[in-house]
Amino acid sequence: MNLTLMAAADLEWGIGAAGALPWHVPEDLKHFKARTMGKTVVMGRRTVDTLPSSLPGRRILTLTRHPRGSDETHLPGLLGHVAGTEDEVIVAGGGEVYSLLLPYCTRAEITRIKGVYPCDTHLVDLSKHGWTLIGSEPLSEISNIEQWTRA
Repeated sequence: MNLTLMAAADLEWGIGAAGALPWHVPEDLKHFKARTMGKTVVMGRRTVDTLPSSLPGRRILTLTRHPRGSDETHLPGLLGHVAGTEDEVIVAGGGEVYSLLLPYCTRAEITRIKGVYPCDTHLVDLSKHGWTLIGSEPLSEISNIEQWTRA
């Protein structure tokens, strides 16, 4: 199983407000597109509902409590689907999906937004939950890409 958590978070691990990103960083959107192209991406139903359109070139698996369609799944089905693959699967939100799948992820890629925003949804502080920051590189004037691994 090769799950990578991918999120954008402010300096206090805020990831969203009222179901949306409280910042606009075009470089992060471009990075997300490039990084997820050709991959399977796992999102919660509410996160999928916020997308302005489908994400061409990626297979979206919608994690939901009550699967209805072929690209919707529940946790045991998702874990069964990714258990036998060596391909990287990206976990891309929202908050409940991050909490549910964090124990199964071995890597995290965080776009760290330099600032604190009024967020009502937070990711856990990875440094306090058995993760180690292994690298950081600039993305834009207000963000860096951080690479984390489970310690």
